[in-house]
Amino acid sequence: MRKIKFYISKDTKEILISLDGTSEISSPSGPMQEANLQEAREEDKLIVEKVGNELYIKSDHPVEKDNYINFVAYIMMDSLMVKKLYPEWDLEFRFPYVRKGRLVFNSTSKGLLYQDI
Repeated sequence: MRKIKFYISKDTKEILISLDGTSEISSPSGPMQEANLQEAREEDKLIVEKVGNELYIKSDHPVEKDNYINFVAYIMMDSLMVKKLYPEWDLEFRFPYVRKGRLVFNSTSKGLLYQDI
């Protein structure tokens, strides 16, 4: 999973994920560029609680039509889980806890961010 790359359509905000890191992806508006992944600052991090065998994930990030988190991916050494989110929906859900990994999420205003868990 070290070669994983994320592509985010500027037009539709849809995500495309390349697991091998060698894909060239294009949309109707032309070739898509790999999204620049940056570590989340403390104020941008998701709130993560381990509850039993699950990760309870929530955020205080705005959930407006033009400013929201459109997906959260839970990446482990050999697995990937993705939760698609929509504007004006509260960001509050659970992933089954498998092992330590990385959460990657896209804020439509701040870009592609990650935090290790």
